[in-house]
Amino acid sequence: MAGRKDIQRETKEQPTSSNRTIFVSQIPEKLNKDYLMMLFENKRVGGGKIEEVDFNEVHGTAVVTFEDPKSAFLSSINIH
Repeated sequence: MAGRKDIQRETKEQPTSSNRTIFVSQIPEKLNKDYLMMLFENKRVGGGKIEEVDFNEVHGTAVVTFEDPKSAFLSSINIH
């Protein structure tokens, strides 16, 4: 029988969209969705495989969801 600690540990290790997603703002008008994907998939800046990009060209914002939480974290601190 799994104890309470075991259940919490299993839950924390499973990736969720909230720990795989970053919000990007102040995107210059000249950039497009393909460029954003290329940038955030770049391994040199900690990027990784992207599951989805919701790009709002009007507001210059994007919500980027990675396959791996580590890529989301590294991209959020390395790309500015």
